[in-house]
Amino acid sequence: MPLQPSNSILIASITIAAASVGLSLVAQDAQSAAVQLSTSQQTLLKSQLIETYKCDMAEILFSRELELGGSKQLEGRVRCRDQREVDFSQSDPNQRFELRLCRPTVC
Repeated sequence: MPLQPSNSILIASITIAAASVGLSLVAQDAQSAAVQLSTSQQTLLKSQLIETYKCDMAEILFSRELELGGSKQLEGRVRCRDQREVDFSQSDPNQRFELRLCRPTVC
């Protein structure tokens, strides 16, 4: 049985409201803010990139600090001079970065 226009509008409104409530709950759970890497963090990151991927860092595309469950984690993405991109994360300023090479996905 096809929905009447008024029912379709009601269902669409409820769906949009539910989605916005869900997004606001996710946003409250993981707060993020753009941050600059310290000189020592940049030095460590550059060193690890060369060691792991032979990547000469051209630029930091973005970096942000996430707060999850009371602890903070730094994450971001860099671009190598050869145009590859690498995601990085660091859960503590005194630890090494976790690096993941970005690769195109094919579905």
